[in-house]
Amino acid sequence: MEQYVSYNLSASAPICEAISIPMCRYMPFNFTRMPNLMGHASQSMARSNIDQYQILVHTHCSADLLFFLCSVFAPMCMTAPGLQEMEPILPCQHVCESAR
Repeated sequence: MEQYVSYNLSASAPICEAISIPMCRYMPFNFTRMPNLMGHASQSMARSNIDQYQILVHTHCSADLLFFLCSVFAPMCMTAPGLQEMEPILPCQHVCESAR
C-alpha cells in the first residue's frame, strides 16, 4: 500500500492551538499544531499558501477538497491515551484519493 502523507514529529514539542485560518474555521475539528505537513511554522504562513486554493474550493469540484486542504495545512491536533502528546491527525488514504 502506498503511503500518501508522511509526517515527522519535530524534537520540540508543538502545542495544540485554535484554528485561525478562515478557510478551515468550520471544519469538524477546532485545533491544529504547527509545523504542518507543508513545513509551515505558523498558521499565518499556512494561510498565505492555502488561500491560493480558494477559487478551486469554490468550484465544488470535490466534496472532500476543503477537508483535505485543511487536514494538510491545519492538521487536527488532539491528545488521547496511547497517543504522543499533541499528535496531529493526518488525512487518510480515502480523503486523499477522494479530493483529487
